Amino acid sequence: MLVRVHEYLLIVHPTIYRPGDDTIAMIDAIHKEVRKLSRREKALDMGCGCGILSLILAKYFKKVIAVDVNPLAVKYTILNAYINGCRERIVGICSNLFNKVNDIDYDMITFNIPYLIGAHPYDLAYSGTIDLVKNFLKEASYRISQIGVILFTWRLPILAESMWFKIIKDLLRTVSLRWDIVVNREVSDERIIVIKAMRG
Repeated sequence: MLVRVHEYLLIVHPTIYRPGDDTIAMIDAIHKEVRKLSRREKALDMGCGCGILSLILAKYFKKVIAVDVNPLAVKYTILNAYINGCRERIVGICSNLFNKVNDIDYDMITFNIPYLIGAHPYDLAYSGTIDLVKNFLKEASYRISQIGVILFTWRLPILAESMWFKIIKDLLRTVSLRWDIVVNREVSDERIIVIKAMRG
């Protein structure tokens, strides 16, 4: 399937998440927050999917590591990097979170978190759990540079958003990260937020 997101033309395999409202929110957050960084050496895009966020990051950073547990996602990210003329800046790694990622000292780490908490584990584009988020934050918190930031999305059902905000706060407290909400949008019966987390 061919998809256009802003100026980027993407090929998206059926098993890979198609860019949606949460993707656009993350793109806006990247554009906003990257300008505040004093250094733009290296970024990591966790759960890279079709690669759209990796392509955006490649506009700003010298090197981008694109990571996904789905090998097809990594393959299509590299293909889309070729199509959009930024292959030389993007390295793909098939990994369950940071298991096969050796580098540290990233100036930005992004994660458009799978939003169906508890979805079927084989539905790789959509399944997420609280433990997934907790493990991501624990690892990401020591892999960012001293000036680095973590950006991650969260979809909150409007009717239960206070409960989910408490869960998010508790998760961030366990890894001792300062945080702020940098994008906050209501879409249908959900709220899409992008959270920026930094060293304390």
